[in-house]
Amino acid sequence: MAARTAAQLVLDAKSTLRTSRTWTAASRPGRPLASRSNPDARVARPESHAVEPASRRRSLPVATLLLSCAMCAPAANPPADAAIAGRWTGTSTCTDLVAAPHCHDEVVRYTFAPGANKAEPVHLVAEKIVAGRYEVMYEMDFRHDAASGSWRHDWIAQGAWYRWSYRIVDGHLRGEVRQLATNAQVRSVTADRLPGGHG
Repeated sequence: MAARTAAQLVLDAKSTLRTSRTWTAASRPGRPLASRSNPDARVARPESHAVEPASRRRSLPVATLLLSCAMCAPAANPPADAAIAGRWTGTSTCTDLVAAPHCHDEVVRYTFAPGANKAEPVHLVAEKIVAGRYEVMYEMDFRHDAASGSWRHDWIAQGAWYRWSYRIVDGHLRGEVRQLATNAQVRSVTADRLPGGHG
């Protein structure tokens, strides 16, 4: 049987809590509500009290435990994100200097890892070689798009929207930047995973 989701566990726990509390309230002895016909109604305390079944007594802590586990369990990243996790090195090449006149070719190193952004759970640290050493260019968060099989991030620069996207093709990392308004590709990336660079 497939594992139940955290949301289903929360609903089951809340339902069990409500049932337990309703039963306990109904069986608890006490003073009845006054009515218009008998405003001074009183009852004598019963000689004996209803004994709550053991199954009912156990339901409250069990429901509390289920609720706590369901709410505290961390949300796992999609399985596809594991495919891009790790360190890659390669080249990032300008492809349209008319659309992006300030673009420069780069030797790059990318490190993809799980991030804290739930909407875009893959975090990228992008570096390039400057004077023989890697220096950080930027950090960016991505989300996996199942329809295209790529990881994407949209951002705006100088009044224009762009999209970074990466995908795994035959074990290699392929990436690009496109200007969304014109669909012009302005950068192309080819990279390979470094030895031992798995996530």
